[in-house]
Amino acid sequence: MRLFDAASADRIFTRTTGAERTTVGIYCNIVPPELIHSAGFKKMELCALGKSDDGTDCANSGTCPVVTDSLACLLDDSCGMAAKLDLIVIPTTCGCKGEIAEVLEGLCRIHVMRVPSEREPEHLRDFWRGEVLNLFRRLQELRGGAISRRRLADSIRLHLDCAEIGRKLMRLNPARSCLRGSDRMRAIGTFTRIPPEKWLEAAGRLLTEAEEMRPGGEITGPRLLLLGSPHHNDRWELPRSIEDAGAIIVADDLCSGSAALPDPGCPDDASVDGMLDALADRSLMTSRCPCLSPNTNRLSRLRCLIEIYRADGVIYCAAKGCAAHQMESVAIQRHLSAAHKPLLRIESGDPDSPVKIKAFVKILKISGMGT
Repeated sequence: MRLFDAASADRIFTRTTGAERTTVGIYCNIVPPELIHSAGFKKMELCALGKSDDGTDCANSGTCPVVTDSLACLLDDSCGMAAKLDLIVIPTTCGCKGEIAEVLEGLCRIHVMRVPSEREPEHLRDFWRGEVLNLFRRLQELRGGAISRRRLADSIRLHLDCAEIGRKLMRLNPARSCLRGSDRMRAIGTFTRIPPEKWLEAAGRLLTEAEEMRPGGEITGPRLLLLGSPHHNDRWELPRSIEDAGAIIVADDLCSGSAALPDPGCPDDASVDGMLDALADRSLMTSRCPCLSPNTNRLSRLRCLIEIYRADGVIYCAAKGCAAHQMESVAIQRHLSAAHKPLLRIESGDPDSPVKIKAFVKILKISGMGT
């Protein structure tokens, strides 16, 4: 866990960035990471970036902290973060991200990707394919040369290998494994912070050790599933609070967690255009972001996760000021009520969250769940 612990503790990525290598910052994992890797660049996650040390604020307290805390870092000269980035890719998955390009204009190079509001209409899928192609061309321009078919194919293969290891880690039963749910979330959640080659090697070693080691007995407690907004500064506090309350984290579907792993799928066409089309379709069609409506992907995946991991309940954490996730939580709650599964909705940054989680877990225990 050493590499994952170091990456998760590094709020401003001082250990994972450097001036010696071109660094591309991204604001959402709807951006295919294979493109950046195939160009030979280092990818840097921005939407979970820690706040600058002097606490610089760039918006009012009601604005989504996932965006504003990272933006404060980029605007803070003492932090020096903007100087480390050769390009920032900003998909318009929410209104806040749509305004970032204007705020950062003149400070660094920006590439905006316009995200369609729906998945299914073919003309919108074609539009998104065009956006992915434009990013590919921009990366080639930044690189100063073409990205070969082999480089792109190798990058796709590498990320599929990472996704397979990540899913094997997810399938470990936390009740019968030495690897707790919070540790598994930390390992998978740092996929966006670590170069894929290093992450694959470390995750493979972790999986081997976890499969070989066995706890003294089976851990009991309510089995919980985590959903909601991407976590930023307190991304590791929530799973810790859940386990401290006596529950077991069996899975998550956070875009700052397991949802950041590329979904499996290989292009039918081995040409560059064919691979780009496949990456565009995968990133759009498998996204669970509530900016895409109707968001049937989230509900269908939720049903599968509850069944596969035998979840007793769900904790949904919505970022403060994120209207899309706040509204989605209502639909999630209605869906879970019909399935007779309890849901706890909390807001990121809420100081009372640990108390609410303890009460929720206690109710589940009284109901006989997790025994």
